[in-house]
Amino acid sequence: MNEYKILGSGIKRLSDGAQIPISPGNRDYQEYVAWLRMGNFPDPEFTPDEIKQHTIAAKKAEISNTDMGYIRVIEDLIDTLVAKGVIALTDLPSTSRIKDAQRKALRAQLAELLAGG
Repeated sequence: MNEYKILGSGIKRLSDGAQIPISPGNRDYQEYVAWLRMGNFPDPEFTPDEIKQHTIAAKKAEISNTDMGYIRVIEDLIDTLVAKGVIALTDLPSTSRIKDAQRKALRAQLAELLAGG
C-alpha cells in the first residue's frame, strides 16, 4: 500500500489522513517530494472501481432525468393511437388506465390553475 494519494487540491498522506498542500515551503510537501525521488508513486485520486461506480451512478441519473419526458411521449402515443382507433383505452391493463386517468386529471387541474381558475 502506498503512503500518499493524489487529491484534486493536493496530496493526502494515508497514514494519518493529513492533506498536504502543493507548496514547496511546506515540510510535509518536502517529505512527499523526497519520497517521490526515491522512486515511489502515489495512489491515483480515484481507483478504476471508483471511476466505474461514479460512471454507473451518472448514467443512472441521466436515464432518470429523461424518464419524465419519455413518459409524456408514451402518453401522447397512447392518446394518438386511441384517437385514430388503432387501440381502445380498454386494451390497456387496468393499472395503466388508472395512471393515465390520474395524470390527465392532474394535468387538467394544473391547466385550470394556470388559467387563473
